Amino acid sequence: FYVLFGQGGRGRERTDDGQDPFMHGVAYDLALWSNMLFTSPGSIWFWMNAGRLRNRRQNRGWRRNNNANANANVEHVEGPPEHRQAELPIINDEDQPRNENENPNIEEGVQVQGEDQDVQAQAQAQAPAPREVHHNPNGNILNRRNSMEILQNIEAHERASSLLFRIARCEALTRPLIRAEIDWNLLRADLSTYPSAQLGDEYGVFLLANILRMDPPCEIVKETLKLYPKSCIDMDLFYAACQYSSDDVVQLLIKRTMKARKNEGIYWSMLALLGDARIRLRHAKMLLQYTPLAVVDPSHGPFGVSPLDRMMSGAFIHGDTEEWVTKLKLALRTAETGKVDDMDVGGNKFFYPFHALLRRLTSSDFMGVEFGALAFANCLSACVDGEQDHRPFHQLNNDGFLPLHSLFAQECNTNLGTIGERKLVKFLLNTNKLSATTRYPDGRGVIRLAVENGWPVYDIIASHCPKEYTEGRVVGDAGADSLTGADNVHLPQGHDLLIHDILNGPYNSRFGVYGARQLIKYTLKNYPTSASKPDMQGQFPIHLAIQNNWPCHDLIVSAAPHALEIPNSTNCLYPFQMAALSCNGVNRNGRISQLGMLYELIREGPLLLDVREAVQVDVRQGNKLRSGSSLNGEPALKRKRD
Repeated sequence: FYVLFGQGGRGRERTDDGQDPFMHGVAYDLALWSNMLFTSPGSIWFWMNAGRLRNRRQNRGWRRNNNANANANVEHVEGPPEHRQAELPIINDEDQPRNENENPNIEEGVQVQGEDQDVQAQAQAQAPAPREVHHNPNGNILNRRNSMEILQNIEAHERASSLLFRIARCEALTRPLIRAEIDWNLLRADLSTYPSAQLGDEYGVFLLANILRMDPPCEIVKETLKLYPKSCIDMDLFYAACQYSSDDVVQLLIKRTMKARKNEGIYWSMLALLGDARIRLRHAKMLLQYTPLAVVDPSHGPFGVSPLDRMMSGAFIHGDTEEWVTKLKLALRTAETGKVDDMDVGGNKFFYPFHALLRRLTSSDFMGVEFGALAFANCLSACVDGEQDHRPFHQLNNDGFLPLHSLFAQECNTNLGTIGERKLVKFLLNTNKLSATTRYPDGRGVIRLAVENGWPVYDIIASHCPKEYTEGRVVGDAGADSLTGADNVHLPQGHDLLIHDILNGPYNSRFGVYGARQLIKYTLKNYPTSASKPDMQGQFPIHLAIQNNWPCHDLIVSAAPHALEIPNSTNCLYPFQMAALSCNGVNRNGRISQLGMLYELIREGPLLLDVREAVQVDVRQGNKLRSGSSLNGEPALKRKRD
């Protein structure tokens, strides 16, 4: 193959002997690979061939394009994406295809006579129309290249020393302008004489941007906007006003910019960039007060993501963290109450931003995942760093709920995915380790609500609970007080165990039968002694499982066989009797399932059917009657055997 196509050229991409350049390149590459394959790495020829191949890969653009490194370099040079302006590609005349009818001898500014005029006119008629300039999503119509050209044109202009032109090039002056020395009346009179078309500043963006840097009176800005209404489409002018101008000028820019962007077909508002570091806190309040409903409207943000969801996505955190978190809380309060400043939302109930943050983050229409599935963790970390006490997720709301309580109190129907849901809960538990065992005001445990509402995080919660909650205190156990995932956690005297909280209620349909059994398998595998311990009411896990229709009686019986011989403390029924009563009032499929459970329980303890002192139940009246009492609390089956 190399003999046919690789001769001549010595690896160059073009050959002079009429060979196919592509086949020649392939042959040369195969030759290099073959030499490397059959040469020992200890040979100098191996590394020489490897270097040649590497050079060919670089010259022909075969290198992997590391987008992450490229983006990092761009951010290092130009700042975050929101701070950068769009750059149009530089198009050289030499790169453009030349029209066949174009006379190469025709130079710009030279008048052509006779036939040459006709040829030139024909070439101009056939030339493509000038390219239309579209505004980018940020509304920037002035890029860095145009700015340099405009500045050069201003410095070369005959009026470069006038006040108007000095302000237009204030950043390039060797002696900076002093605001107190500026004659604003003279500037106002000269505004109409600004040769914007001649300088290349057609929309007046460059002029207005430099005027704003001098903290001008509001009347000067109004006059400039009257002459150049499209100049405020550029968001950089609003940023300049936030940094250098008065609040009156900022409010004026907000109104005019929103109006101009709407006229140009840019329908998403300035609130989409609320988290930008160049927008100060008081200016963020102005934006929110101007259009409070837009903060949650997807049509007011890029890619169909509302301004609030964009901030909560965690992909655009700029500047001081404390100020950014304060702006986030303002946006959350505006979205929740429609107000910016009022802390009292009515009825003496105060607004709790981090409870609202988790509610929004776990809602089914949260679209912040468009900027990164797990980037929301950056937002949560910023909330911890931005609070003075670094304890944002330790606050109790008016109902006595922690943020984690508010999370588990709602049905698990999020846009985060299972991995995102687990990452969220793990972050909250690591931030506040006490929340894993802090009960709801009604006494229910955290894991009870998590299981009931379908949150797939039972193992994460269990790993953050102390041993006295997962297994209970064991007499003589030296490690009974040790903790598995939490430090300095003290439970109240007398409490239910983890398995009791899990079984003391229904499980969510999201788990299904298989998921419910896996949950109990995990609990019994890691905390096997908990299956034989009663709760505060004297009920054992087997009683709670049958009572709440958990499909795991066989798992619990395998871990604690003696539980079959213990009656329920609340109704004095044995497990098989509870299963028999549960067959009433269910549909056909449920009755078949309950009968199957009853059969298995009887098969595990058949002697219980012969107990004389068993509880007699009047099913028709629903009254519980005890015909005998156990001796010293011993199970009836043991007395029968004796």
